[in-house]
Amino acid sequence: MSLYYICLSLGGIGAFITCLIVIIEFVRKERLKGKGRYSAKYMDRPDLREELDKLYESILKNSKSSLIDIIFAEVYELRNEGRIEEAIEKWRSLANIAERTDKNLASLAFASIGYLYKKEGAVEDAISALDRAIDLNPDNAEAYHIRATLRYMRQLKETITEGYENQILRIQEQADFFLEDYNKAIKLEPNYADAYTDRGNVKKFIGQNEEALADYNMAINLKSDSAEAYANRGKLKFEMGDIDEASADFETALRLAEQQGISGIEELVSDKLVEIRADDLNL
Repeated sequence: MSLYYICLSLGGIGAFITCLIVIIEFVRKERLKGKGRYSAKYMDRPDLREELDKLYESILKNSKSSLIDIIFAEVYELRNEGRIEEAIEKWRSLANIAERTDKNLASLAFASIGYLYKKEGAVEDAISALDRAIDLNPDNAEAYHIRATLRYMRQLKETITEGYENQILRIQEQADFFLEDYNKAIKLEPNYADAYTDRGNVKKFIGQNEEALADYNMAINLKSDSAEAYANRGKLKFEMGDIDEASADFETALRLAEQQGISGIEELVSDKLVEIRADDLNL
């Protein structure tokens, strides 16, 4: 029995309308959860390109597409054409409209602005947008995740001239600041694989190797095609002296990176494998 007929069975127009309102609100909230299919971060996943292309085409063909559907299609087209500033402004226009009527939708829009600014290297603008996303919706896991990563990368950049040991000390001093956002993202979305990977990166940098390994393992359990998780786990195992397991992780990361067209990871993994193979030849 469909939800529509369940509402009808309740009897009375008032009960019917109330039932429909509850269902519509539930569906809306489900569609706008932290990593909803309309966020800019979601649009950037190469493994979903075919699915996103089909969604884009279906929206264009549907004369009754909703506002968020239309915004998605416009932003998706701008992103594919490399017109990032225009995509940001499109998200901003949606955020400004939604801020008065739908805080969850406005939060998704600001999180998408933050993600695109991150891609452009505009760190402070990105963090500002993410702060606003979290103010509007404190349950936006994606916003916490991206903000944590930006804060961590900003601190790395600011301390890069201080020498490696001093840099580690500075990051250790600020670790709780970064980890708090990662922890919130994971608490809100326990299956958020990318947040586990990035939290593992912070823990690895400050020497919490076992905790980092646990995060990488969880990320891989949740997202078995994550080239980034395999690459980072391989780096950690390499540093811990587990060369055979590190090599297996690098091989998997390389295969996944090649399939998904992730050039940065492919370059890193290839270099590590060359180093391992060179050591094997010298045995």
